[in-house]
Amino acid sequence: MPWRKPYDPTLGPAERAQRAYEVWISEIMLQQTQVATVIPYYNRWMARFPTINDLAASDIDTVNALWKGLGYYSRAARLLQGARKAVEELGGRLPDNAGDLEAKMPGIGRYSAGAICSIAYNQCVPVLDGNVHRLLSRLLALYAPPKAKQTLDILWAAAAALVEDSARPGDVNQALIELGSTVCKVRDPQCGSCPLRAWCGASRGEKAAEEPPSPPRAAAGEAPLPDVEDMCTVCAPLPAARPPTVFPMKAARKKPREELDVVHVVEWRHADERWFL
Repeated sequence: MPWRKPYDPTLGPAERAQRAYEVWISEIMLQQTQVATVIPYYNRWMARFPTINDLAASDIDTVNALWKGLGYYSRAARLLQGARKAVEELGGRLPDNAGDLEAKMPGIGRYSAGAICSIAYNQCVPVLDGNVHRLLSRLLALYAPPKAKQTLDILWAAAAALVEDSARPGDVNQALIELGSTVCKVRDPQCGSCPLRAWCGASRGEKAAEEPPSPPRAAAGEAPLPDVEDMCTVCAPLPAARPPTVFPMKAARKKPREELDVVHVVEWRHADERWFL
C-alpha cells in the first residue's frame, strides 16, 4: 500500500503534516472502496496533487476527472474543500490532533481523525472501523446491538485502551485494522493463527458452549445466585451454539414500511384540447 510508511520520529512539523495529507487522501478514498481499487487512484492523485497546496489550487472539474470511477463524488468535493480550508485558515497544514481535525475539517469523522493523527502525528487516539469493531466485539465477547450507543462506547473505550501510552499508536491501529481484515474475518475467521486468541472471549465462549459449566450455587439458606449474563444490561442473551462468527450481533432488520399513495388526476377539456394536472 503506497500510503503505508514506517513512522519516523525525526520528522519535523512540515514533514509530519505532509504525512497527514497522504494518510488523509488514502483514508477518504478507502471509505466503502476496496484497497486493490484504491491503489492506482491514490498513485495518480499523488502524482497530480503531491501536496495539500497543489490540491487547494485545483478546481472541482479537475478533481472529479481524477476521481472518476471511485464513486461517491462528494468525498472528492470534501477533499478539495478541506484542502482550501487548510491553506486559507490553518497555515497549509492539517491539524495535529484528532479533536481539531474532526471539528475543523469537512468530511473527517472520529475514525478518520484517529487514523490520521495516530499514523502521521503519533497521537495516542483510537480507531474503530468495521474491521476493528468486529475484532473487539469478538475479543470482548460483546453480544449487543452493534450500532447502539452503549455498544459503541464500550468498543471505542477498548480501542482507546489498546493505544494508551503506546510508543507507536499508528502501528497498533493499523495492526488492528489488518488483523480484522485478514484474520478475524466476517466469515471463516482464522482463529488458529490469531495472536490474540489466548485473550479472546469469543474463542473461550465457543469452548464453554461445548461444555457448559454448572450454574453457581448459593449457600444454604441464601437466595440463588444470579447468572452474570442475566445481570448484564448491555448484552442480549447468547445463543446456545456460539462460534466466533455470532459476534458481533447482527443488526436487527427494519420491517418494510407500508405506504398508501393516493393520486388525483384533474382533466380539463375545451373543444379538441385536453389538459391534465
